[in-house]
Amino acid sequence: MDNSNNWIKFEKLLNFEKYLLQIFGLLSMKTLFLNKPYVKNIYGTFIFSISLTVIISLTFLNIIYVISAWENDIDSVMIMVPVVFGQIIAIPKGMIIWFYQEDLYNVLDNLQEKWNKSFTRTEIHDQILEQAIKITKFRNIYVFIFTILLIVYVYSPISTILIYFYKNTNESFDFNQTMWPSDIYQIKINTFLKYIFISTIEIYHAYIYILYCQVGEIFYIQMFTHISIQFKILANDIITTVKTDRDSNSKTLSMELKYIIMRHQELYKLFDLMNDKFYSSVIFSSFVIGSINMCFNIFQFQRAFNQGNYFAASRSLILTLSIFFEMTLYCIQAEIICASAELIPESVYNSQWSNIDKNSMLTLQIIMTCSQKKLTCGAYGLVNIDHEQITQVCRRTFSFFVFLDSIQS
Repeated sequence: MDNSNNWIKFEKLLNFEKYLLQIFGLLSMKTLFLNKPYVKNIYGTFIFSISLTVIISLTFLNIIYVISAWENDIDSVMIMVPVVFGQIIAIPKGMIIWFYQEDLYNVLDNLQEKWNKSFTRTEIHDQILEQAIKITKFRNIYVFIFTILLIVYVYSPISTILIYFYKNTNESFDFNQTMWPSDIYQIKINTFLKYIFISTIEIYHAYIYILYCQVGEIFYIQMFTHISIQFKILANDIITTVKTDRDSNSKTLSMELKYIIMRHQELYKLFDLMNDKFYSSVIFSSFVIGSINMCFNIFQFQRAFNQGNYFAASRSLILTLSIFFEMTLYCIQAEIICASAELIPESVYNSQWSNIDKNSMLTLQIIMTCSQKKLTCGAYGLVNIDHEQITQVCRRTFSFFVFLDSIQS
């Protein structure tokens, strides 16, 4: 049976991610998966600079507003604090993808090369293909959730503008129907032209925020998934190599096992690059600031629901669920890749090693020793992500919520 007939190429699996990167401003990704070297695109730099300027500027204005309104308008502050925290978390996600875009390009090319050779592993062909398809479906759900979040964000200004054009334009118009409190901005919104200008910036800002979040999380999902798949393939190759070559030339078996060591080291380097260089700061901010942010959202949900403001309550609820979903996503992927790495020593032990030559036996011992290094997903040694971390986040959130509720009372 030819397994290549039902195999899905890597570039097809990540076609949406490639398109997303180009929208983000990484126009150099047009040549991704085409066996071409990375070349930076100056127009992409311009697009990213505009988006980064907008999100940082509005975040700065939001912070100033929260500080100035803390004593006088606590309702607006409770609305804006989760927004500020969310933006602070989103900014490094976008910046890391941008500043390490060449590394990202090379990693994706590397994973493409490995994946497109994987269809020959008949023993686990269906298993790894199913895992790749499953994570793509999961990605689609994630995109859908954040699309709903974007709609919730931009509903107020867009609906106000549509109503203005649909009804008589001479009727009175509420210029305070902006996405955030109108007092944030340094200009008085008293004309429809100013309102359109501010609303356009707000909508673009919400779009950038959602885009930064999606780019950060989606590539975490995909790259960690495909690295974990390569660990599974490597574990399978150890068993099949020993089984196939043990009765043939011992020199061939030893060389094959040494090549497996090289592949194993390469996967560890890929993991370290992803965890330490790409995602340490993102994980740290997501779990430390994210737990505080989730608490403020729950607190705001309670306030808005009790006041009968169900739209504001629904927005806070969606934000809370999206933050929790994001943290859970990080933990699940971390545990999947750690479990996949642990298959290597298990496969060495389960291989038919008792009948192989001395040199090959020594090489297997080296693989066993190297694979004892336990993979740890986290940030700077301060935050290790697993299911236990989710429990701790829930405890911290609940404790801080009780604290805020007691202050309000």
